[in-house]
Amino acid sequence: MSQTPTVAQLWQDVDDLVTAIAQAPDTQQAALISQLGEAKHKLNMAVDPMARLPLEIQSLIFLAVPPSRNTHPYPPHPPPPDPLSTPMVFLQVCQLWRDIALATPQLWCNLGMVDLPRSPKYSNLCGYWLSRARSLPVSLSLRGFLALHQDVQDLVAQYSSQLESLTLGLVVPDATLIDPDTTLGLEHWRGLELSSLKNLSLQASDPASFGSIRRWLDVLAAAPMLSRLELDNVFFEPENNQELFPSPLRLASLQDLELGFPFMYDVLGTNGSSSRILRHLTLPALRELSLSVLDVGYGELNAFISRSSPPLESLHMAIPFNWSLSSLVQFLRLIPTLVSLHLSITSPDPRDAAKLFLLFDTLNTADFLPNLHNVEMYADLHVPVDYEQMLRLLTFRRTSCPGRLESFKLQIPEYGPGTPIPPSDHLKSGLRQLMEGGLSLHIGHPSENLL
Repeated sequence: MSQTPTVAQLWQDVDDLVTAIAQAPDTQQAALISQLGEAKHKLNMAVDPMARLPLEIQSLIFLAVPPSRNTHPYPPHPPPPDPLSTPMVFLQVCQLWRDIALATPQLWCNLGMVDLPRSPKYSNLCGYWLSRARSLPVSLSLRGFLALHQDVQDLVAQYSSQLESLTLGLVVPDATLIDPDTTLGLEHWRGLELSSLKNLSLQASDPASFGSIRRWLDVLAAAPMLSRLELDNVFFEPENNQELFPSPLRLASLQDLELGFPFMYDVLGTNGSSSRILRHLTLPALRELSLSVLDVGYGELNAFISRSSPPLESLHMAIPFNWSLSSLVQFLRLIPTLVSLHLSITSPDPRDAAKLFLLFDTLNTADFLPNLHNVEMYADLHVPVDYEQMLRLLTFRRTSCPGRLESFKLQIPEYGPGTPIPPSDHLKSGLRQLMEGGLSLHIGHPSENLL
């Protein structure tokens, strides 16, 4: 029975082959180089613990390596085809690690392409990257000034049927210079096969027009599996020709629609998005809705909810100046499934802030939002907090509603009209009893709880 060679013998085999290659004629070089590769592999198997693991375990270890540090602005960006980024760095360690990386298609399913346009060499490199994902779903993030080269458009088209997530991030040096048709290649996106697309995100560094709603509806119609749509700083041109919209587009799989981030828009004037697109959508599966700019009337908002009849559970909403309490209440009554309600009210008008406490009276009824568990309100208050009313509301919601209230936050900006007066000792005691009973309760600045 042959004995397993020692590490010293394996090293000697490698040294002997290196010497032989240096002395051999050209006709023998290829065979000897092949033998050298096999000898190195045997040596690696003997000295490298990684090499003795099954390929499945090796792949899991590689997949557990944290991605390269994100140097791009929010939101997180997939790895770029950079030699120092994961997983490209695996290819440069040794032949074994290269083989493992190339045999693990899950490593190559996410790709970020930044600062377009680039040379054809760049898109070729991205093509090699995506080919290693084989037939798995892929996620693409394209960021920069998206005057896409034809070779990049061709690459996206090649993998469009595998696209599971697509992010188009536009850096806007001057929104007035943007031509959506050429900058975003709208005609190109409208023609893609997006049968696997589940997540679509359109983002701009500053508010920008993304062109015609009609054209983007055509893009959405090509994505029947779409479950999440994010529009951040994205606004659409008004459509005056109603013949272009014979009926709202029905997206049966869409569960999460984010039209900007209400807090960021109201406070900083950024991260807004037009809600006009709601006129043209029917979303029967919608569970989460975020509205940063309410630039449609409540009648259109109610019509959207009525025709969609969604199982909506979470609503983030910025309240416009001079808002109507009755209109808001009527709208919320259409959503009895609501579990989490987040309202942002930053109007400087004291009358608008006073309506907030009138809303509390409506919440203090069992048939209004019966399944509500979480309430968060961001309010630039110019009126005193009615703690007695708040105690009644919270006690009622904890004890007399089908959906037992679990958390309540009333946050006031630190740069606002000042810290509100804390509750009296008697009312503070009652509120703290609710907290001891399990209610998460916060009143005051984000960094300071008056309770």
